[in-house]
Order: sequence, then structure tokens, then C-alpha cells
Amino acid sequence: MNIADQMKLAWKACMIAFFAITLSLVAPANPVKAEETKTQISNIICNAVNQLTGPIGRAIAILIIISLAISLFLGKVSWGMAIAVAVGMGILFGAKNVVELLAGTGTGSGVCDNIAH
Repeated sequence: MNIADQMKLAWKACMIAFFAITLSLVAPANPVKAEETKTQISNIICNAVNQLTGPIGRAIAILIIISLAISLFLGKVSWGMAIAVAVGMGILFGAKNVVELLAGTGTGSGVCDNIAH
């Protein structure tokens, strides 16, 4: 199995883990009022954001960086692709701060900060 196949396999494993985490955050359907439904939906979305930008997301990013670095230095990946992955991960982990800045709420006072875990 060559490096490209290993990268494809690692990518598929990361996507499966992402969808498994996302599906595990979904609460079971119960008959609830409209306000409670909005709160539940926002809690689920905030939990997904916290999982992706928290320790689990950072651990997955570290694994991706390690595999990308190995592939890069073995000549299997171009420098352009490595830079694109780095920019993409910067956008992923910085998206929350960009939204807070654009919304005018400042940093550290996000909507998902007061969600009970």
C-alpha cells in the first residue's frame, strides 16, 4: 500500500469519525414545544462546533499534519497542497473568532460558551 492510498484511507477514517461524532450529538426526538426545539437545535449545533474545535478536532488535526508532513517530505504531496491544508485548518479553527468579530460580540463571548456540557 503506497502513501497515497494510506492518505485516502486516513481521510476516510477522519470523515467517518466526524460523522460518528456529529450523529452522537443528536438528541432523541421527543414531543417538545417550539422554543425548546430551537434551544435543542442550537445546543446540538454548539456541541458539534465545540467538538470540532475542541480537543477531538485538534487531535484529528495533529494526525492529519503528521501524515501530511511525512507525505510531503517523501515527495508524495506538493507544497501547494500542504499550504492549502494549513490554510484550511486555520480557517476551521479560526471560524468561531471570525464570526464573533463580524457579529460585533468580541472575542470570548460566543453563543456556544454558555452551553451546558
